[in-house]
Amino acid sequence: MSKKNEYDELINYKVQEEDVKKIADIFIFLQKKDKNVQLEHLIYLYKKKIDIDKLISLIKKADEKNIVFPFKEFTETKLIKHDFINFVEGYYYAQNHNVQTTISELEFFASLKINVPELIKAVIILNKYEPELSIADLKNSAAMLYKPVELVQSIIKLKEIDSKTSMANVIRLEYTKHEINRILDYYRTTQRLKHRITIHELIRLNDEGNNIDAIIKAMQTALKAKLDIDLDKIVALDTAGEDVNQLIIQYIKNENIVLRPIHSNMKNGYELIAKVEISVRPDIFNFFEGIDRKTLIAKIEETLITHFSEYEDLNKVSNVLPEISKKALHTIQKIQSSYFVDNISIVDVINGRNFLIERELEQLHAEKEKAEIRASIYEANLRAEKAKNEYSAEHSESKSEKNTSENKKEHH
Repeated sequence: MSKKNEYDELINYKVQEEDVKKIADIFIFLQKKDKNVQLEHLIYLYKKKIDIDKLISLIKKADEKNIVFPFKEFTETKLIKHDFINFVEGYYYAQNHNVQTTISELEFFASLKINVPELIKAVIILNKYEPELSIADLKNSAAMLYKPVELVQSIIKLKEIDSKTSMANVIRLEYTKHEINRILDYYRTTQRLKHRITIHELIRLNDEGNNIDAIIKAMQTALKAKLDIDLDKIVALDTAGEDVNQLIIQYIKNENIVLRPIHSNMKNGYELIAKVEISVRPDIFNFFEGIDRKTLIAKIEETLITHFSEYEDLNKVSNVLPEISKKALHTIQKIQSSYFVDNISIVDVINGRNFLIERELEQLHAEKEKAEIRASIYEANLRAEKAKNEYSAEHSESKSEKNTSENKKEHH
């Protein structure tokens, strides 16, 4: 095709006059390199309202690197204007650095208004550490799509500190730069503790939904108290939904609990009411073995009720309160529980109601109610019998009068 014919064809396609020469020149330039290039391809791209100067610049840069643009495939994308140029720049950058990708992948990222060359640059950096990573790994990571190079540089910090850190996993978890910095802060904090946590362990804990703040706080509390507890124990307590730091504090300082008033029946018929305090602490080393705190407290109450019921009266109980406490504690400490009981203290005991008298009164009341019911039934039976007799008498009288009347009729 002659240059004149090319110009005529471009004018027929309604190409702007100032762009006619540019497109014609680049078409001739491309035909020398690739005989399969068609003018219609360039015109179609032109109609995407692209910056024709930028496209020409990219074509020439690609030629310098022996990169061939697949113009036919380019025309099949739905991208226009800046998005299309962004897409082509990304393609050029990927080809220039041997990054494996597809046109559809690049089109996807460009359609999201993502800086595609920056994304390719991020993949190149990642590949230095984990060659198996590809641009496809970034597709489902919303965090990676915003300033990807900046985010990758943050991820590299994690990798450089802990070589076991999986960059692919960090990307999968969609960590933002803020979250990565938080992991780094956690790591720096744990370096001052006896049990250090590696970067990849912190990521695992975060991924599994653990409260890392609570775990580190618990580790700090344990260190301050010179308490030797494994990280796994702390993590297990946190995983179970426990306030692990509070449990460690309670283990160190004990927790004093005032029980609800305990009621027990003594042999003299009086109820004993006792005020009891106990001192407990969690068995953080075997927390998941044995009964829980609520059940343990119920066991303490049952044990004390049993011991109190063995005595005649309040005076005899009052004289042996320390012995009762000691016996109850000995019994309770044999029970496997998630809590230790270090002390049981009977603070006070008083007389309550006399349950024997109340029981007698209840029996008398019940007997009275029975007597009243029997009397009511007797009276009801009398009334029924009376009504029956009255009805029988009336019926007999009526029958007699009827017979008399019939006899008179027969006589007449």
